[in-house]
Amino acid sequence: MLLLLTLLRWLSVTIYFGQHAVYDVLSGCLARVSCRTTFMLCVVLQEAELQRREQAAKSKQFSLGKLAYGKGLYPESARLFEVALDKEGPFSKLGGEIQLWQALAYQVQVYKNATNQALNRAVLAVHA
Repeated sequence: MLLLLTLLRWLSVTIYFGQHAVYDVLSGCLARVSCRTTFMLCVVLQEAELQRREQAAKSKQFSLGKLAYGKGLYPESARLFEVALDKEGPFSKLGGEIQLWQALAYQVQVYKNATNQALNRAVLAVHA
């Protein structure tokens, strides 16, 4: 049971650093546990790896959105952030970060639109 609690504590390590980090940390413990506990450990590690892969897939759209934002493609970045937010959900840490970037992309779009309208009015006033 102690091993299971230790494993749960190191589960976040697996998500960020991969399975090998947990294996390295717990390698000394595996020799002293029963087959049932070892099986439970393998099941939990497989679940952690699945969660890590899902997290990577969710953050891919977010990374593409940040890349588009950095290149000045604000409408495209806003759409990518919207897709990433649909996959992640708004109530997680990543979801909150996505919403911040999405707000920045929308803000730049509004600012550019307002600036273009002001320039159009100025040109029309000069040429009218």
